[in-house]
Amino acid sequence: MVRESFLLYKSFYEPIKSLSLEAKGALLEAIYEYQVSGVEPPNTSPAYMAFLFFKNQFRLDDIKYNETCEANKKNIGKRWNKKNTNLYERIPSDTKHTYNEKENVTEKENEKEKEKENVNEKEKDIVIPHSLQLFVKNLKEVSRIKTQLTAENCQTLISNHGEEMVKEILLAMENTKGITNKYTSVYLTINSWALRRKSDVRITDPGATQIKRTLKPITHDQL
Repeated sequence: MVRESFLLYKSFYEPIKSLSLEAKGALLEAIYEYQVSGVEPPNTSPAYMAFLFFKNQFRLDDIKYNETCEANKKNIGKRWNKKNTNLYERIPSDTKHTYNEKENVTEKENEKEKEKENVNEKEKDIVIPHSLQLFVKNLKEVSRIKTQLTAENCQTLISNHGEEMVKEILLAMENTKGITNKYTSVYLTINSWALRRKSDVRITDPGATQIKRTLKPITHDQL
């Protein structure tokens, strides 16, 4: 059965809110194109990685919808195919009253409980990517580095260095020639670059005399 609607959950906004307006617009268009015609965006689209997360939820929603339709179909079959029926039960005006009302209520309650259990099990399989992970997916070179960020890595980096600095470093990495040949871990590279940046700052002593540390220029090969 073709569905006339689809669901978008509030929890979806957190992992995509850091995307640019252009990427968000591309994502919305990709979602509707997929729902209407089944066409997915190309992997070069700025909304591709975020779309995959939405696609997974759509898949789970479709499974739930189909299971509900199948359950309703079976219930209708039970109501019309009972052996012990009278004239009125064989030609019911409202199928929900074709058999014992208590049996009907109990069956519906059991179905609701099973549906809740199925939804809870499926939700366990959903992994919501961190906003930094989505940010990295839009960086062509950085996303090719062998070891990518985990959600725990993202939280640690933001806690230690701040989200703004982390994103600045990621953009600097993206513009560094040969980045994929020099580094194998996004997390370790960001940490190293952030510590280097913090070491090259002005320090104010108790006597209010400003001292700037003298550092030799740092090349990417030294990191």
